[in-house]
Amino acid sequence: MKVWKKFVFCLVILMIAALLGGRLFFNHLGEWLAIADEPAPADLIVCLGGGEGRVELATQLLNDGVAGSLMVTTDGVRRQVLRRGVEADKLILPKRFALTTYDEALALNEVMREGGFSSAIVVSDAYHLYRVKWSFAHACKDLPVTLRYVSGRAVPGFALWWRERWSRLYVVREVSKLVYYWFGHGLLGIDHDPEWLSGVKGWYYRVLDKVV
Repeated sequence: MKVWKKFVFCLVILMIAALLGGRLFFNHLGEWLAIADEPAPADLIVCLGGGEGRVELATQLLNDGVAGSLMVTTDGVRRQVLRRGVEADKLILPKRFALTTYDEALALNEVMREGGFSSAIVVSDAYHLYRVKWSFAHACKDLPVTLRYVSGRAVPGFALWWRERWSRLYVVREVSKLVYYWFGHGLLGIDHDPEWLSGVKGWYYRVLDKVV
């Protein structure tokens, strides 16, 4: 076979592989974002700010004795878990409440370092888990700790995420945020988002609401 024919043949094979791989990745993107761990005994449970399902699962794990302490990352979550009967002496608060997922990861780094904890269960929503995993692994990479990630209520339809508007919106938002996290927090080493970014986020979400 002549050299140019070999080149064309290899190029076609690579294109087919890329198309098949891209289709496979696209089909499983929603599930990939939502992959969770099974709960296991740990030193600490961390409930991230967000929906009621996170609080429900975190308090259930605490009541089941999976861990002896519960860390909350926002004041809203603190109030919710207290209303659910969690004793104040079982709560761990960060030095400052978080505004973003990466803030929450930095807060956990500080709490685990100062408290001498070696393991934690991080509770969030299913669609949010991959970004949570990346953020906490990156923020805590200098600590010898074991982190597991669990989700609250199951998210239906993520295997076919592109069929429903709400799941398309969640997936597009999460992938967009992941790109920013990889670039901003990963490559550039930004710890806390600049104030002007909240305005950009608001504009971007409004655009997504119209086009997705």
